[in-house]
Formats: sequence, structure tokens, C-alpha cells
Amino acid sequence: MNWRALIDFLHRWQWLVAAIAASVPTVYYGPKKLLETWDWYVDRFRDRPILEVLREVRIPKKLAPFSPGGPGEVSPTIISIAKHGSYSVGDLADILSRSHRSVGKSVRRLRAQGKIELDHGGFKLKGSLPATAHLEETWGPTGRFLIARKCTNVRLHY
Repeated sequence: MNWRALIDFLHRWQWLVAAIAASVPTVYYGPKKLLETWDWYVDRFRDRPILEVLREVRIPKKLAPFSPGGPGEVSPTIISIAKHGSYSVGDLADILSRSHRSVGKSVRRLRAQGKIELDHGGFKLKGSLPATAHLEETWGPTGRFLIARKCTNVRLHY
């Protein structure tokens, strides 16, 4: 094989040589970048809203007007959320209007990352101070509502 034969070969098959040269870095670096991008999207659009709910202490939509024993009684779930800041998967699904399965996957990921922990039958931010609130139910011009008095480390959003 001489130089002329090698040059003729490269002229005929130059597209193949260029394709191989371009595909090697793509195959080597591509999957890692693809997985990093996927993790970013999952964190941004699925897991971060759950962390925001846990930081803000929101009451689930289905429980906000609910009083199990009549006036003066407050739902045990609302008390758990207000006092401990812990939410069940069902509560988080109701607040975020997502399926239980989707929220469950996010909770598993966040627990694996060490961002949340299991507490009082629900999930809360890891290492967060316990929220304390004294809840009172009262009547107003629009009906019954809850008042959180003497609150520390809690922000209630309906």
C-alpha cells in the first residue's frame, strides 16, 4: 500500500471517516449529558414544587373547609401539618394536583437525595425545625375558617 492508494481511499470514503470521528465523542459524552439534563428537568418540574410546599406549609384543598366533629374541632391532618409540617403523599398530591404515583416517585427521589425525611406518618424537610401553631376555628362573614395563633416557623397558605 502506497501513499497514493491511501489518499484515493480517503477521497472515496471521507464521509465515513468524518462520521466515525464525529460519533466517537458523541457516544462517549452523550449519555452522561443526556442523563444530567433529564435529572435537571425532573428536579425542576417535579421535585422542586414538593420542596416548596414543605417550606410553605400549605393546607390540602380537600381538607381546608373540613371539620370532622363540627365547630371547635379541627381535622387531625391539619393539626399534623400545622404542628409538625409533615405531609402524606395524598396531601401533597392534592395540593399540587398531581397523581399519587407521580408524587410518590418524587418523594422517593428526594428521600434518596437526603432532602426530606419521614416524620409523624408524613414527610417533611430534613433537619427543619418543628413548626408550632395553636389552631383555632372561628366563624366569619364567609363561614368557618382556621386561625393559627402563636406560630413559629410556619406560614399557612390555602
